[in-house]
Amino acid sequence: MGCTGSAVALKLHLAGYRVSVVNAAQIKFYAKSTLRRGKTDKMDAELIARYGETMHPACWMPPERDREALRALIHERDAVISLITLEKGRQHALDHREHAQELVVQLGQARLALLEQQRATVEQAMDACVAESSGLRKQVDLLSSVPGIGKLTAAIVLAETSHLQDMQDSRQWAAYAGLSPVPRQSGAMVGRCRISKIGNSRLRRAFYLSAVTVSRLKN
Repeated sequence: MGCTGSAVALKLHLAGYRVSVVNAAQIKFYAKSTLRRGKTDKMDAELIARYGETMHPACWMPPERDREALRALIHERDAVISLITLEKGRQHALDHREHAQELVVQLGQARLALLEQQRATVEQAMDACVAESSGLRKQVDLLSSVPGIGKLTAAIVLAETSHLQDMQDSRQWAAYAGLSPVPRQSGAMVGRCRISKIGNSRLRRAFYLSAVTVSRLKN
């Protein structure tokens, strides 16, 4: 759910409405199951209303403020890291250019230094956010006691699951992270099983890096 959707959901919740937040893909596939033809705003509204009446999606509850603040910082960190990666790629290309303009190189280096400084600032703010919340601090300490999960991974897990109060078992958590298995079998043909990747990419990346760390420790 994007920033606008979160704001609307919160406003409706505070106004006393029962709010459900559903993945848009679920509505899309529900529409296909009804063999709907055509698409207008009125038809979409009727379809969503029918989905809610038929499927009874769980009510949405706003996340805790400290976890939502941590989530915003983690997303900002990801944005800064993406820019750092992009700038490093540009610098690498300039290093291999025979007649690179010195000014262009200097500007790129200054930009990269600024981005690294912003990354450090955001990470300090993340540490402060956890330290100032006794609940977050205890949960981060508990999660980071698991082999392979450091403070950053623990913070990502807490932030990216801040709005999930209705998960019933580990299979639902795996599906949300896009880690649930996707078997491929038809008759005598048995294909290679893979993970779905339909889910939260930040969680999936964090768990992957944790798994790599554990495998290296064991070896």
